[in-house]
Amino acid sequence: MKLLMDEHIDPGIIRGLKRSLLTLDIQTVQQVNLQSQPDDLILAYAAKENRVMVSRDRRTMSHEAIQRIKTNQPMPGLVLIRPRVSLGDVIEALELLILCSDGTEMHNSILYIPL
Repeated sequence: MKLLMDEHIDPGIIRGLKRSLLTLDIQTVQQVNLQSQPDDLILAYAAKENRVMVSRDRRTMSHEAIQRIKTNQPMPGLVLIRPRVSLGDVIEALELLILCSDGTEMHNSILYIPL
């Protein structure tokens, strides 16, 4: 599974995932020059690259993901982090998702953390 992290994801989550899952392929929207871009463009990039999107933006990101699903556009998956979830709990939930999924199960799905 490949991930795309939204711009407001705590870098500690990325470091924690990379420390425990050495071969994990993670990109941030900053790395691909999509920071401050509309969610539909970010999700289009994630789909093109077959990356599951990870975000804290439950309102607009989920709306755009639902629109992609409704219009039969590719949507490799969206993981939304709820407020006030500790970094450790987020890392643990993402690790579980990555280790127990080949990524295709996330297609056209929106998952909330905590699980």
